[in-house]
Amino acid sequence: MHLALEAYIKRSLSYIDEIPTSRARLLEHIAGFVVASTEGRHFAALNFICTHNSRRSQMAQVWATAAAARFGVHGVQSFSGGTEATAFNPRAVAALQRAGFEVDGPGGDNPHYRVTYAECGPIIECFSKMFDDPANPSEGFAAVMTCSEADAHMFRRCSRPCPPARSCRAQRSAYLSHTRIRRLRTVDPRRYRYTTNAAARSRLRCSTCFRA
Repeated sequence: MHLALEAYIKRSLSYIDEIPTSRARLLEHIAGFVVASTEGRHFAALNFICTHNSRRSQMAQVWATAAAARFGVHGVQSFSGGTEATAFNPRAVAALQRAGFEVDGPGGDNPHYRVTYAECGPIIECFSKMFDDPANPSEGFAAVMTCSEADAHMFRRCSRPCPPARSCRAQRSAYLSHTRIRRLRTVDPRRYRYTTNAAARSRLRCSTCFRA
């Protein structure tokens, strides 16, 4: 782990007991999926989904990857997507950097950031995309809904018949997995995007994503 990130994780672990019981139960569903998948297939694919794939789902993907490595949970593969594509929000990127991740941003309308949690660790490519983008798994994954808007969208898309196309397999697989795991919602940082406290809220969300 990068030294600053390791220090951040150690500080955050002191607050682990503050996770509400209701949220811990949701996390147990995800943990159960990871255990069952890694025992059966030697890997567990998690796709974190929100509306724009710009804040919460991106941070969840990065933190899930880093946490699995930090605590020796092998076989976890983390992804993220949205019900529409925009761009990885700069405030969310900055929050990850303050936590200790190293981020290389090439610029552009929807830049592909290169995020690392360790000097010799893998590169996590972060960019905004649809949940059924080719970069994401199309089946056998668990979808973790991080906002109610994405949750409602997935329900509408998956509750009506559709032809056996790749995108529909992804939609159906995502929603079926979601019904088992349920949703792990976080406060929407967009509420604070026009306030002087926006950066602080992004930092808080980053910390919450790790502890949750």
